[in-house]
Amino acid sequence: MTTSPITVYWAPITGVETQYGEWNLLFSNPNSLSLILAEKAKQPISPESMYLCPAFKSKAKNTYVFTFPITCSYEYDFTETATSAEGDVFPTDNTKPFLNAFTKKASSLQNTGYIHLPLNYIFFSTESLLATFTPPYYGKAKYTKTASMPIGTFDIGQWLRPLPAELTVWDLKGTLNFEENEPFFYIEFLTNRPIILKRVKPTATLLSYATMSANSGAYIWKNMPLIKRYKKFKETSMRSLILKEIEGNILD
Repeated sequence: MTTSPITVYWAPITGVETQYGEWNLLFSNPNSLSLILAEKAKQPISPESMYLCPAFKSKAKNTYVFTFPITCSYEYDFTETATSAEGDVFPTDNTKPFLNAFTKKASSLQNTGYIHLPLNYIFFSTESLLATFTPPYYGKAKYTKTASMPIGTFDIGQWLRPLPAELTVWDLKGTLNFEENEPFFYIEFLTNRPIILKRVKPTATLLSYATMSANSGAYIWKNMPLIKRYKKFKETSMRSLILKEIEGNILD
């Protein structure tokens, strides 16, 4: 069994939804969940501590935390438009910093709304690697009282697609609050091998590859299962194209 590290490249999708240029400053580098929690551990660590539990360590060591960049809040109202992509979303106080929140599709759940924020990411690994994306479940996050990001798992070594910041709000009308640096979402890499995270500049070519993959299900591979998409990805040398684009744009 190999114990060599797996390299995972990630990039924020910047400069896509704003007229003011690339907002790289909104995207902080992630931290390991195990390291974040270790800083909060009682000292000395007792034999009964969860930090010595193999199940905890296995779960936390390859889980990374991405945070929200600013403190802001929004009022939203889907009471008249719950079955469409329309809805009212606006900052509670537009004299303070905020991100442009908007609605672009209807929620998949009854009596809920869907809100999109311009905080999107892409991930790609040097080899086959399953990654699971979840809302934060082990830390304080104001927004989770009102909303949640979708969950999902796919092979980030055999498919490249954007991870959009699309939130389901559980009530049709209310307030959505965020705190600066609160946990926004987790990504867990489903492997026992070490992970090396490297940030990449989000070039137009890289983003076009991700957009193409995301849209392919709607236009050319409708209802095609992921396993077949992975096969198409391999047959068309998409991995080589992506890694070649990444090589010259690694930041750290």
